[in-house]
Amino acid sequence: MSLNRSLRHLFAVTAVAGVTAGGVAGTYVARALIREGDAVDDLAGHNINALNNIAVNHVNGWSVGFNSSDGATTLSSVWGSINGGPPQLLQTEATFGSLVQTSFESFFGFDNSGVVAYSASGTGGPVGSFDSVWYGDTLIAVQGDPAPSLPGRFWTFGSRPAVTGPGDVYWVGGVANTAGGSTANRGLFYGASGNPLLLGGESYPNLPAALDGPGTTVNFEYSFSAEGSRYIAQVEMVGFAAAVDNALVMDGAGLMLDGTLVREGALVPVAIGGNGTETFTSLQTVGIAESGDYFFSADTNAATTVDQIIVVNGQIAYREGDTVDGHVLVSTIDTLYMNEDGDLGYVWQVNDGVANREAIFLNDKFLIKERDLVDLTGDGVVEPQSVLWDITGINVLRISDRRPDGTVSVYFTGDVDTDGTTSTTDDVEAVFEIVVQVVDFPLGDMNCDGLVNNFDIDAFVLALLDAAAYAAEYPGCNILNGDINGADGLNNFDIDPFVELLLGGP
Repeated sequence: MSLNRSLRHLFAVTAVAGVTAGGVAGTYVARALIREGDAVDDLAGHNINALNNIAVNHVNGWSVGFNSSDGATTLSSVWGSINGGPPQLLQTEATFGSLVQTSFESFFGFDNSGVVAYSASGTGGPVGSFDSVWYGDTLIAVQGDPAPSLPGRFWTFGSRPAVTGPGDVYWVGGVANTAGGSTANRGLFYGASGNPLLLGGESYPNLPAALDGPGTTVNFEYSFSAEGSRYIAQVEMVGFAAAVDNALVMDGAGLMLDGTLVREGALVPVAIGGNGTETFTSLQTVGIAESGDYFFSADTNAATTVDQIIVVNGQIAYREGDTVDGHVLVSTIDTLYMNEDGDLGYVWQVNDGVANREAIFLNDKFLIKERDLVDLTGDGVVEPQSVLWDITGINVLRISDRRPDGTVSVYFTGDVDTDGTTSTTDDVEAVFEIVVQVVDFPLGDMNCDGLVNNFDIDAFVLALLDAAAYAAEYPGCNILNGDINGADGLNNFDIDPFVELLLGGP
């Protein structure tokens, strides 16, 4: 289509449609991907009765764990999209030789080829009932088997497993001195042979004492980068009171900030944003990328209205009481996640004038909060009766890596009220996706290809006529890229300025 024909099309369509000056606001749509009650492909007669945690890989894939039932049998499974294509069943309970899997732990990961790393409980193991770690259908560790990297030790448990993009499994596990014995030591294990990166009783640089063992040597809060070359973990040291025994380790050494080990009881350095007297009282969620970008959240003994913090790359990036995108951060941080591009998603409470509500942010953008409307049907349009009542779960938030078009997907689980009642028994839980444009495109670039030309005209017209259809056709593109005059959102008063942009005018 030539530029002149495209412009005539623009004028004709907008004239016939009678676009008014009301304007289209820029909002984010939370679209349901899977819901409680949905039938499960490949599991005949099964419907989902509980959703668990979410995981992402590094090729635009996402997944969720769930429990389903056919009325007689309940199964643990993982379902999702490997690389942004149609979702499918990725893993479900099975029997392998004498090992009968009976349930999955809610924490898992999946790699760039769609293989799931998970922990399964079951029967028929070397010492009877078992805990275990798997990579798809391949057994990595099972209770009662020898731990190959620790001669004379036997696996007792494997928990919080995940996996790198290429397929290296890692987990927190325990070992015993005899098969079937109680846990004598714990550690952070990596790879098919279970190499211990952190182990109780061992000393590591920058730490004032060895790691505790068989105590909580490694907290379940830990993270690896996409390729597995970097990691960060919360550890427990031996010989200290419980209030001051936890510290952070990055890549095998205690994390130092301005010469101070990040540990409970340590002064929060002024150089990173501390107030000069506050100390760390608890360490919380952590994450790291291949680039070395990292974060951790913590509580301090500052005043209770400003004591929650998120540290990004050695600086306090967010503190309770800060205003982010028009919303004041209050109370507690619930969960966080960093992608390989350093984008940070987090759930933090805000007050809507009635009560504190959990809200989701991506970097400095506010996305959604409890009591906002969502798209439960999955058609890209929010329904007036679908109210996000609760952001649920533990690992409730995951974000994709950036796509070539500059978008990131934010995934979370939430309970939705559709009946207008205060009872939660009739709520429906779902996995939601919000597509966010994190890389800015030029004003007028309505198809997000980095250029402003006649290929943006159809997208501009669609945005004027049907905001929901535009959001579905160009997910993540900011509709306000069409607000050329910068007043009152996108409306027919933006048509002339848009044409001037196309023609190279002022």
